[in-house]
Amino acid sequence: MSFDSQDQGTILGDSFLEVLKVQCGIWPRGEVDKQFHQPVASASPVLLLSGDRDPVTPPAYGDQALAGFSNALHLVARGQGHNAIINQCIRGIVEQFILQPVIAGLDTDCVDIIAPAPFFTSLLGPDP
Repeated sequence: MSFDSQDQGTILGDSFLEVLKVQCGIWPRGEVDKQFHQPVASASPVLLLSGDRDPVTPPAYGDQALAGFSNALHLVARGQGHNAIINQCIRGIVEQFILQPVIAGLDTDCVDIIAPAPFFTSLLGPDP
């Protein structure tokens, strides 16, 4: 396997590509099962989380996954990105769910008042 790198001579150099080479060398290989791309179906309690500003896994993906679960809840955090779980409200809901994995009665009222995440104005994050 060969990788052409434009990163030679940079601070990190080819270190990321070198890690990928090792991973690819030991990654299991085989035929993909015909059922692999079929939606998951389950009656287990499932909590799906999305941020409405997530460009990686937008809420529509959560909605699509939700269709296969008969005992699930999809929460969409307004103004949040990919890591909605860093929001204090969402963290509290996840904690409730982990301690008692039941959808019915889960207190999700705080989701309605989540404020959009502030803009980052530097690499250090938003202004205080």
